[in-house]
Amino acid sequence: MFIDAGAITLVQTTFLQNLNNSFSTVASYALNLLYLFAALELVLFGLGWALRNDVGLERLFFLVLRIGLIFLIIQNYPYLLNIIIKSFGQIAGTTTNSGITHVVNPAQIWQFGYNVGLHLLQMATKTNNFGFTMILISLGMGILITFGLLGIQVVLQVVGFYMVGLIALILLPFGAFNPSKNLCEKALQSIFQAGARVMVLIVILGIGITVFKNFELINLVNETTLNIAQPLGLFFTALLFLCLSIFLPKIVTNTVGSFKSFGAPEKSSTTTIIAPAHSSPPSSSSNLVDFDAATSISNGFIGTNSNLPSTLSSVAEGSTFAPNGYTQSAAQLEKAADQMQAAATAIENKSISENTIKQLKALLKDTK
Repeated sequence: MFIDAGAITLVQTTFLQNLNNSFSTVASYALNLLYLFAALELVLFGLGWALRNDVGLERLFFLVLRIGLIFLIIQNYPYLLNIIIKSFGQIAGTTTNSGITHVVNPAQIWQFGYNVGLHLLQMATKTNNFGFTMILISLGMGILITFGLLGIQVVLQVVGFYMVGLIALILLPFGAFNPSKNLCEKALQSIFQAGARVMVLIVILGIGITVFKNFELINLVNETTLNIAQPLGLFFTALLFLCLSIFLPKIVTNTVGSFKSFGAPEKSSTTTIIAPAHSSPPSSSSNLVDFDAATSISNGFIGTNSNLPSTLSSVAEGSTFAPNGYTQSAAQLEKAADQMQAAATAIENKSISENTIKQLKALLKDTK
């Protein structure tokens, strides 16, 4: 068996045939899963309905709509999948038309470099110059490998699209069950991302083929005396488009966002905050002045009033303040003010002790 450029197309066709035959089998499993998850979700909805005594018709409507939509997608899945890939192909066709057929038949991509690479390798066997032979072998193998990888990239993206579609088919029924609906959303997102990668690859190939035709490949294959600039330019140009086909689709797929499955709109839980009435802060009334006067008296002038500590402690225990600094009630405020007034009065009415009088007399003698 001799290798030729058609080997890439043969591999891609074999993959696609097996994948297309698998869709009908996987669809039956997907429908069984859909029935199971739909029944489970409806049972949980009924239990929640009974426990909360809530009608919940709005949530039931969106639940039935979501299940019905998933059932419709599974029933028509191969048709919808082909519509997606054809739509992306038509969008890419507005930019270039020559790349669409090469995606279906990737052997045409490898054919651009296959004949030139083989011709360079054959020329390397006929030369006696070692340096020139190494150059021809390097260019021939480089062109073969570069165009071969470009064709492999086509197979990877096309087969990858249908492979992602097959995996997404088995994940679609999970969207009927609320805890696992993210699997369905991610699967749908992956399908469109794979389609976007194929679209970008078609655009790259369409522009690349136009550039490759300017190299006059027929002359490169037939001429016996080689101008090294032509195959060298072909090699680096193919290498450029190979890098574009690998990295550019990954960049473009970031523009594809995630899907949101059908469900009842979430009720916004708004909390009504009632602002308290702005009461003016306690003013510097006589009660507070008396409290300051009672607590600022020096121990030297208090004397031996045994009732004062207990009075002040009762004042501190009787006055309870709210977190914002205001008293909790007017009755407590009045009670605390009366206790502070009594303490201040007791201090004022207390006679000066004998020790204090002796100290005053000694001070007057010293001043004289």
